[in-house]
Amino acid sequence: MNEPPLECFDCIAAVSGVHYGFRSNCKGCAARAVARGPAYFHARQAVRGTEAGEQFRDDYRAILDRVGVTHDQVKAAHAVDAIHTSGGHVPAAAIPSFADPT
Repeated sequence: MNEPPLECFDCIAAVSGVHYGFRSNCKGCAARAVARGPAYFHARQAVRGTEAGEQFRDDYRAILDRVGVTHDQVKAAHAVDAIHTSGGHVPAAAIPSFADPT
């Protein structure tokens, strides 16, 4: 994975440690915001095959579409947060890339 865009101070700070700043025009910040939100939490906890579980997943997918990030980007942002909250250090290979794949 590549380093976050250097023009986004908040992404750089979030890779360095727990950071609560976000920029509205940054995919890395959007992925971090979704990863910290209730939709991602509920989608992860939802029981597959149940009506409620499918509704949580549909809501989560709608948020991904709305903010323009992928599930993999959200998982990567969540993984970086998890490393920080456990007191660990984020290795360079774990830094998510939010560059458009095109």
